[in-house]
Amino acid sequence: MPFAPRPARRLRVVHIAATANGALWMHEMLKELAARGHDVSAVIAGRDGNLAPRLERDVIPYDVLDLDAFSSRNLLTVGRRLFALVRLLRRLRPDIVHYHLFPSIVLGRIAGWLADVPVRFSMIPGPYYLEAPILGEIEARTAWADTRVIASCEHTRTLYVRHGVSADRLDLIYYGPDERSFDPACADGGRVRRELGLAPETPTVGIVAYFYPPLPDTPYTPRHLAGRGIKAHDVLLRAVSRVLARVPDATFLLVGEGWGAEGRAYEVSLRALATELGVAHAVRFVGARSDIPDTLAAFDVSVQCSLSENLGGSLESLLMARPLVASAVGGLVDSVHHEETGLLVEPDDPTALADAILRLLTDRPLAARLAARGRAFALEHFTLSTTVDDLEALYARHADEVCAGRAGAPHEYGFRLRHTVVRLVALPRRTWQLIALFLQPHRGPASRLAQRAGRRLAGRFSFARADALSNALARAIWRLLAFVRPSFAGPTTGVYPSSRVIQVAGATENAQWLVDICRQQRQHGYDVSAIIGAPEGDLAASLRAADVPYRTMRLSFAPEWGRLRVLVYAFRVPIAICRLAYLFRRERAAVVHTHIFSSIFIGRLAAWLAGVPCRVSMVPGPLHLDAPLTRWADRRTWWMDHRVVAGSEWTRDRYLAIGLRAPRLACIRYGVDPTPFDPARADPARIRRELGLDGLTPIVGLVAYFYPPRGGWHTPAFLRNRGIKGHEDFIAAARLVRARRPDTRFLLVGGGWGAAGERYRQRLMERCRDEGLGDAVIFTGLRRDIPDVISAFDVAVQCSLSENYGGTIESLLMETPTVATRVGGMPETVRDHETGLLVPPADPPALAAAILALLDEPSRARAMARAGRRLMLERFQIARTADSIAALYEHVLYRPAANDAPLKQSA
Repeated sequence: MPFAPRPARRLRVVHIAATANGALWMHEMLKELAARGHDVSAVIAGRDGNLAPRLERDVIPYDVLDLDAFSSRNLLTVGRRLFALVRLLRRLRPDIVHYHLFPSIVLGRIAGWLADVPVRFSMIPGPYYLEAPILGEIEARTAWADTRVIASCEHTRTLYVRHGVSADRLDLIYYGPDERSFDPACADGGRVRRELGLAPETPTVGIVAYFYPPLPDTPYTPRHLAGRGIKAHDVLLRAVSRVLARVPDATFLLVGEGWGAEGRAYEVSLRALATELGVAHAVRFVGARSDIPDTLAAFDVSVQCSLSENLGGSLESLLMARPLVASAVGGLVDSVHHEETGLLVEPDDPTALADAILRLLTDRPLAARLAARGRAFALEHFTLSTTVDDLEALYARHADEVCAGRAGAPHEYGFRLRHTVVRLVALPRRTWQLIALFLQPHRGPASRLAQRAGRRLAGRFSFARADALSNALARAIWRLLAFVRPSFAGPTTGVYPSSRVIQVAGATENAQWLVDICRQQRQHGYDVSAIIGAPEGDLAASLRAADVPYRTMRLSFAPEWGRLRVLVYAFRVPIAICRLAYLFRRERAAVVHTHIFSSIFIGRLAAWLAGVPCRVSMVPGPLHLDAPLTRWADRRTWWMDHRVVAGSEWTRDRYLAIGLRAPRLACIRYGVDPTPFDPARADPARIRRELGLDGLTPIVGLVAYFYPPRGGWHTPAFLRNRGIKGHEDFIAAARLVRARRPDTRFLLVGGGWGAAGERYRQRLMERCRDEGLGDAVIFTGLRRDIPDVISAFDVAVQCSLSENYGGTIESLLMETPTVATRVGGMPETVRDHETGLLVPPADPPALAAAILALLDEPSRARAMARAGRRLMLERFQIARTADSIAALYEHVLYRPAANDAPLKQSA
C-alpha cells in the first residue's frame, strides 16, 4: 500500500508506553514514522524485556523510566515518577507526545500538560480499563490534559463518551499490523505442521494469545471479568468436546506463553482442565512462537474468543486469509463482520463457539469465501500504513494549529516555564476528583494509611486486635469524609428513597410550568416537592391548589442594589447553599431539579455538597448565557450536575458553543398543559365587552410581565436600559400600525415584576399618554383569564429581546395569529410563514409590518394559527416534557453503568 506524502513539517514525536515487553504496535508505528522522515523516540519501562532490543535494532532512540502510576502505594514515589517524566519531556522538547497503555497514559498526559508539550495524544490499545468502574473514571477524569483522545475501536469510543469525554474530542484510529509481514503467499504453514507432527489433512483450530491469569475481584476489575482469564482459553477448551463429536480428528493449537509467573500457573491449570474435560489428546499447548504468520497459515480455523478485547489477533488472522471465529466483544465486531469476514459468537458461550468452529470446518467453501473477504477488508481498513497515514494527518493538523501560520516547529511555541509553574499551582484543583477516587474505604491510600496507623497504635499499646482497630479507624475517616461530601460514600442504592424529587426555582410569580411539571411527575409516581422564592406569590397559591408541598426560601438577593449585589451575593449565597444542602440531606432527595439561573447556581452547589444521586438543572431561558458574569459562573459549576437540560434547541446550541458537550447536555422543551387553552371553550366576547370594544375593532396584544430595564457591566449590551420583553418596541410599532389602521387597539397584559417593574410599567403608561396613544394602548394589569384574553386578540405579539418560547405556545394553542421576534426558542414554535411571522428583535417597523400583514389577510393568518395549534399539540405539551424528564431521571438513577451515555434529544 503506498505511503502518504511526507508532510511539509518534520515533527519530533515521542511515544510512551509503560512496558518493557510486547508493544509491537508502538515499535512499528515509530519505525514507519521514522521512515517517513520524522524524528522519533520512545520512553519505555525497562531494558530487560523484548521491546528495547527491537528499538535498538531499528536505531530508534529510547529512554527508560518507571511509568506506572499505580504500582507504588507511596504517593511521593508516584510524584517523583511524574516529575522525572516532566523533566525528560522538557529535555527532549518534542512537538508531539503520544502515550499508550493505561498506567503511562495517566502519568504521561499529566506530565505532558505540565511540561507544556504543544500537542498531546493518548491512545489506549484495549477497552479493559474503560470497562473497570474505578479505572474508567480515572481515565475520563484525566482526559482534559490531552489535545485529543484516540479511541482504537468503536466500542472504546463509546465507552469514552459514556464516561463523559466529549465526542468531538475523540478520534478513531485502529492499531494496524504491518501488512507486509502477513502475506499468505509467502507463509509456510506446512513447515509448522511438520514441526508439530500434524498431517496436512488434519483439521486444525488455533488461537494465538498470551495466557493472562484470572483477574482478581477488586474495584479495579470489570465485573464480568472477575475471576476469569481475559482471553477465555477455558471457554475454548469447553467447546472442544462438542467439536470432536462431529470432527473426531480435529486438533486444537494453543499458541502463546503465560504472562508472568501467575500466567504460567494459569497455563498449568488449563492443561489440567483439558485433562479433566477428557480432551487433552486433542489439545496442544505449543508455547510462544516467533513465526506467527507461518503458524497462522497452519490453521484451518483461527479463534479469538476473548471476554474483553480491542482487535485482538483478529487482524493478523484476517490478513493471513484464515477463516475466523471471534466473540462479539469490543473491537472484534469492527474487524469481523458476521458472515462477511468471519463468524461472530456470543462471549463466554462454549456451545456457540463450537458450532461456529464446526460450521467452518465442515463448510470449506464458506470458510474460503469468508477468508478471502476478510483479507480484502483488513487490507483496506486495518494495516500499519493506514494507521500511520491517519496518525500523520492528525499530527500535522494539530501541529499546524499550534504554529498557526508561523515559521518554525510546534516545540518552539511550547515548553514555556511560566506555563509549567502556573499548571503546577493548578494541579491540585485539576486532580481533586481523581484523588477522591482513592479515598474510598478498602480501595485506596486512605484505607491503607488508616490500617497502617491502626497497626502502629496496636503495637504501641499492646492491643490484641490490630486489624479491628485499623478497620475502625478507616471507617471513622470515611464517615468524616462522607459528612463533608456524602457522595464519597459510594452507591446510594438503599440509602436514598428512589422517588423523592425536589424541584427548585427561585420564582414567586409566573411559573405555571413548574406547577405543571410537579403535577405530571406525581402522575409518574415520584414523591415531588418544591422550593420556591420568597415571599409567597401566586406561584405558592398554584402549588397549594395542585396539592404540591413546597417551601419558600430567598434565592435571589438585592435586585435593586446594582453592582453592589455582588457583595450581597458573596455573603448570602454560602448561607443559602448550606441551608439547601442540609435540607436535601434531611429529605434524602434522590433527585434535585433546578430551574432559573440564580436557583440553578445555588441549587447545584448545594445538591453536589449533599451528594444527591441525580442532579439536574433545566434552563427556561438563555439570558444568563448572554451575560459575562453568569455565563462564567455557569461554566465553572456545570460539572456538578449529572445533566444540564436546555429548554430549547437554541439554548442547547448556545451551550454547545461555549463548551458543554454530550453526555452532560440534553434538550427538553418546556411544554404547556393544553387543557385550559382550548379555543372552543374560550369567551373572547366577554373580554371585548369588559374593554368596551365591539367585535370589529382589531386588537393586537402582548401578554408579559414588565421586567425593569437593567444596566451595569454584567448586563448584555443589547439589553442595557431596555425591557427584556420589548414593550418599548411594541409601543413604537403601535404608533406605526395606527398610521394605517387608526381603529386598532393594543393591549398590554401583565403586571410589573417587583417594585422596579411596576415603576417601569407606570413610565410606559405616561409615555403613551404623552405621545397621544392613551386611548389606543390599554394597560390591563395582571389577569388570570389568559386563555380568554388571548382568544380576543386578532394578533398576539411576543417581541422579546431574549427569550425561550415566551407566550408563543399559549397563543398558538388558542389559534391566535402570532408575530414573534427571531430570538431564542421562538423560531421553533413560530415557524415563519407556516405557523406565524418572525421579525428581527428591536425593529419596530418590521414588527408593525408583520402585524399589518396578519390584520390585512385574516384568512391566511387563521390558517397559520391553526397549523400552530397542531404543532403545539404534537410537540409542546407538558406531558411530553414530563415523560422526557422522567426518562432522564431513570437514566441517571437506575442505569449507573451507562450513566454518562448521551441521551436522545427530545423530538
